[in-house]
Amino acid sequence: DLYVALSQHLASVGRAQEGEAKLAEGRQKLPDTIELRKALADVHLAAARLPEAKAELENVLERDPNDLYALFNMGVTLRRMARYDEAQAIFDKVSGIDKNYPGLALERGVLFETSGQAQRALEMYQEALLKAPNDPDLMLRVGSAQVASGHASQAEETLRKVLQARPNSAEANHYLGRSLLLKGTNLTEALQKLQRAAEIDPNRAEYWLFIGWAANDAGQPQAAHDSLRKALELDKSLADAYWQRGVLGRRQGAVRDAERDLLKALELKPSRFEAHATLAEVYEETRRWDQAQAAWRKAITGDPSNSFWHYKLGRLLYSNGNRGEAGEEVAKAVELSSKETSRPAWLWEAYMILAESNRAAGKRQQAIDYYQEFLKLAPPDSPFRNDAKKALATLGAE
Repeated sequence: DLYVALSQHLASVGRAQEGEAKLAEGRQKLPDTIELRKALADVHLAAARLPEAKAELENVLERDPNDLYALFNMGVTLRRMARYDEAQAIFDKVSGIDKNYPGLALERGVLFETSGQAQRALEMYQEALLKAPNDPDLMLRVGSAQVASGHASQAEETLRKVLQARPNSAEANHYLGRSLLLKGTNLTEALQKLQRAAEIDPNRAEYWLFIGWAANDAGQPQAAHDSLRKALELDKSLADAYWQRGVLGRRQGAVRDAERDLLKALELKPSRFEAHATLAEVYEETRRWDQAQAAWRKAITGDPSNSFWHYKLGRLLYSNGNRGEAGEEVAKAVELSSKETSRPAWLWEAYMILAESNRAAGKRQQAIDYYQEFLKLAPPDSPFRNDAKKALATLGAE
């Protein structure tokens, strides 16, 4: 028992090699017991030797299929091996025996977070936090899940509390930066927090990606370029780094490079629909109208509630002579924008397109209404103001 306890303690404080040496000494003197096997699994797990940990736990579970300690650690091991379905099945079994098993809610949250199920992860973390409301590690996990599930304001509140307790936590700085980036109201602080995370831990590709992303949004192209290059040096399979580099390339006029990066991003991550939108802009700038239309449609398939994308597709259709469908898309854009907190800058142009489309379709009153809305919002120096006034006169509007 002393050998087992000592080896488990050494593993828990990051001295896995010493723990393993102590167990090797004990194995020469002790019988092959379940406790010894579990201690070996702990040492292997602490040293990230996952196949070895799994083998030891399998030995324990062959002897006692309901050993909760071994079952729980088998779930942890499988989760760390990215065998998520198997890990979920193990955690379900643990829950069936003891739904309040220590650490279960937290581990299930980590499982959901790493497998991309942010909302379910958040539910698990919040359940775990009820039992330890002041645990900064749990609060960090809650904050990270809030960021991933789009709850930026709640995440900011949670993560500021974490940073009070752990000011040098790379993860806490990173996720706070991401929450601020998501809100879009304080890009300067977002960039500072993201950069601080990379200072603390410079070997995480994701950290450099989000620095590049924030720098792109903040209009700092050199910082964006350098950070995205660093991200891809660390991880060449990071789809969002190619996407953000594509965004940067398009803004700088390097449309061919941008196109290559955006296609690579979509190859690696087909669900990154924003890359289709940027690709559509690249196609527009190179006058490839059919490809631009197709790309806008793919972007809208991914996010049908994006008013700007509907407007851009509608404007492109209008420019290419398809006024009927253009009117439908722009009308959707205007309807969606009415639910947003601020009025989009393109709204006056949308009203002009709607006015012209309705006039061409013989819908007199609708055309009048839209021309009048256009005149309310259009800049005083808009060259289309006179056109709108002439059209209203022709339609007999007061």
